[in-house]
Amino acid sequence: MPAREQWNDWIQSHPVDDPMSEKLVGILRLEEQGNVIDLLNVDVCDYVAMSEVFERYDRFDGIFHTAGIAGGGIIPLKSDEDCAGVLEPKSSEA
Repeated sequence: MPAREQWNDWIQSHPVDDPMSEKLVGILRLEEQGNVIDLLNVDVCDYVAMSEVFERYDRFDGIFHTAGIAGGGIIPLKSDEDCAGVLEPKSSEA
């Protein structure tokens, strides 16, 4: 994901159907409606780091946990290694 200060340049220089452009536009629209969106890169298994995140905010109205790599395809056709790459960041030590 590009740095926040580069979002408008990214959107202007890529097609409207570019997947990253669509994400950025979606976030900007949510913010235009008064929502506060903070994008954080934190290991959910790191207790200290997560404690620091929770100390920053009075409340959470929503959290998106987007760890892992999108797998594509259906699970029965995946190898154990492919499944682990998608699922482990979401479930290990959680």
